[in-house]
Amino acid sequence: NERITFIERLLEERIKLTLYVNLEKSYKIRIKQTIHYLANLLDKLKMKKITDHISIFEYGRSSIKSYSDLLLKSNHNPVFGIDMYNLFDISDAVLNMHVGVAGNWAGNMRMFEVTGVGSCLLTDNKRNLSDLFDIDNEILVYNNVEDCIEKINWLSEHEEERKSIASRGHQKTLKYHTVGNRCSRIVEIISGELNRL
Repeated sequence: NERITFIERLLEERIKLTLYVNLEKSYKIRIKQTIHYLANLLDKLKMKKITDHISIFEYGRSSIKSYSDLLLKSNHNPVFGIDMYNLFDISDAVLNMHVGVAGNWAGNMRMFEVTGVGSCLLTDNKRNLSDLFDIDNEILVYNNVEDCIEKINWLSEHEEERKSIASRGHQKTLKYHTVGNRCSRIVEIISGELNRL
């Protein structure tokens, strides 16, 4: 819900945004909405024990809203593999948003995929991002939807700066964030811990 609300707010601002995601089928959304409604009804009837012990009510813990027409019109089928990288390559900028389970920590693959092909990354601000990239120099970050809108508008109005940020992010990823570099670092950490035993 949080991501959908965020994206719909961008679309309402007429941000040129193309989505390539798997949206949940409308019938599944209606089922979850019905379960949510039924769970609330049972709770009001003092029958919460039923919702606590029947696993299907897990889907009804929070309200699920339907997708707006604006979101549905902006969405395309998801792309994977080389098609995804080609799409990143031809994009002016790529918006990244970590899943909720990440908490306040950054590190999803999308950051390195986008910068790895040389595209400009705009990602949600997380505590450890400055350990990975030089913020505002190699990537851009946003703190909330209004900040994201402002950064997207800035990127669209400053092509040379956007390209420079993308280039520096690309260089950083190729120098420090390759699979080989990461594997070497993991081996180094594990070896260090084994040597302490």
